[in-house]
Amino acid sequence: MSEATRNPYDPQRPTTDPALFFGREEVFAFIRQRLIGGRRTQAIAIIAQRGMGKTSVLLQIAHQIEARFLTAYIDLADVRFSEVGGLFAAMADAARVALDSAGLSTYRLPPLPQEPGVDLWKWFSETYLDVTLSALRRNRRLLFLFDETSYLLDAIDRRDVPEDFGETLSQLIARDERMDIIFAVDSEDEHRLENFIPLNDPLLHKRIGMLDESAAEALIRRPSAPFYEVQPDAVEGIQAMAGGHPYLLHVMNGLIWERAIERHQKGPVTLHDVNAVIRQATDEADPVLRHTWARSTPNERRALSAVTALTTANRGMPVRTEDARLWLLRESDDPLDETALAAALRRLEYREVLRTTAPNTYTFTTALQYQWLVLNGDAQPASAVAAPPRPPVRRLAIPVTLLLALAVLLALVLGRLAASTGGPDPGAPTVTLDLNIVATRRAAAATQTFQSIPTSTNTPTRTLTFTSTATFTPTATSTVTFTSTPTATLTGTITPSLTPTRTLTYTPSLTPTLTYTPSRTFTPTQTPTRTLTPTPTPTRTATPTITLTPSITPPPTLTATPPLTITPPEFPTAQLRATSTLNP
Repeated sequence: MSEATRNPYDPQRPTTDPALFFGREEVFAFIRQRLIGGRRTQAIAIIAQRGMGKTSVLLQIAHQIEARFLTAYIDLADVRFSEVGGLFAAMADAARVALDSAGLSTYRLPPLPQEPGVDLWKWFSETYLDVTLSALRRNRRLLFLFDETSYLLDAIDRRDVPEDFGETLSQLIARDERMDIIFAVDSEDEHRLENFIPLNDPLLHKRIGMLDESAAEALIRRPSAPFYEVQPDAVEGIQAMAGGHPYLLHVMNGLIWERAIERHQKGPVTLHDVNAVIRQATDEADPVLRHTWARSTPNERRALSAVTALTTANRGMPVRTEDARLWLLRESDDPLDETALAAALRRLEYREVLRTTAPNTYTFTTALQYQWLVLNGDAQPASAVAAPPRPPVRRLAIPVTLLLALAVLLALVLGRLAASTGGPDPGAPTVTLDLNIVATRRAAAATQTFQSIPTSTNTPTRTLTFTSTATFTPTATSTVTFTSTPTATLTGTITPSLTPTRTLTYTPSLTPTLTYTPSRTFTPTQTPTRTLTPTPTPTRTATPTITLTPSITPPPTLTATPPLTITPPEFPTAQLRATSTLNP
């Protein structure tokens, strides 16, 4: 491939070409404002997650601020802190390169002393730095750019660097206003800065996050514009998969570039091309996506597992907090309460792993993170959400118990029928039992007639009998939705034996008209009227029995209409639409 057609998207390298760098105007405005704000004792900190482009921002400072600032870039990951004077040697070399790049003389710069016992810090601050700053022309300033600050903080913890290094560095910043320092800090180390004197002022911290939509779209379109066009739906798809994450945007666009080169740029890039590289992009972005999961707390991992499984079940649609809580209650051995779950989700939102589309509703900021969790994370697969193949024993206990109780009840009913009638009565009304236990109980309660049948004794007595008459007047049509199929028919009379001290006659009569539709709405409106008439009558001491008599002569007619089914598109397309920053 010629240099002219070299892939402009490289997630493994920082962006040094200003023409390929987009956005971050507010970061450079912050830096300019702090640099001209007068003498300080603290340095400036640029804080961001891995892959957000901290290094690219540092390297673009030379192009974004005034030319009077000379930038000396130092990658602290390459500094040998275990060697005496390793950090000072790196700073001296970076200052020399900065002067050379500006066309300034460096012949007066002294070499690093090799004599043992030399105080290298005193040599650097009082000798080397004075010579370096004096070589600057009037009003020019030297700006050290420290990248990968975690390596310096670790070296201080190991005592490879003196404990008072931070205080000494702060004094150096305050001593000469011609020198300043900017640190790039990983967000994981933000809590360590309060103990590092040069960076313990929060007012000098600038957090950087996702690129805004316009900057992300510019990154997608402009570098590739001379070679191919990206259709609007493909732009939206890339933004949905990568969000405004610079590293993920480079991964996605780099793969699309290679795909376009292979077909010699025949036609524009479409959403089909985006879908075609999703799996490969997930694999290539594994270091960043895996890091997000690895640094999550146990509660954050549970929350991510719930959101991942429900996103799959919802075909990419956003997930409500309450649904995530219920999912964890069903699927997790260690579910979260409302407070813990809300805290975990807010933390994930702060880290820009999730974003809100409505109050208490979350979706993934980058769909590639969702794809990675489906493939690698400890997330429940989609099939387990709808119908787990082997549910735990505790989930079967309640339905099994109810089925056993129903079986015993049926056996008792059939035994009573056989004893009292000698067989089934062809003319007796029947009630169809639904597999839905709750519906079966409601149907039985609505159709029972209780009669007290006294048995003869030799001692007549005078008792006061209260006869209760209840009249139920249906005032609305009940609409019930059932999808289960009746499997059993019960016919006959149940005669259990009770021995109360008074006679109770309770005869409700109800003949409702039920229309069964596929909706799950049951709204009966009934007005009961009870008339109590105390009537003193001579009776014999009786042993009443209760006779269960169904009062619905015809069995309910089930009129089932198949529910309206809307099948959303397969996940990638649905997720592109659902997580798109253009259509929140």
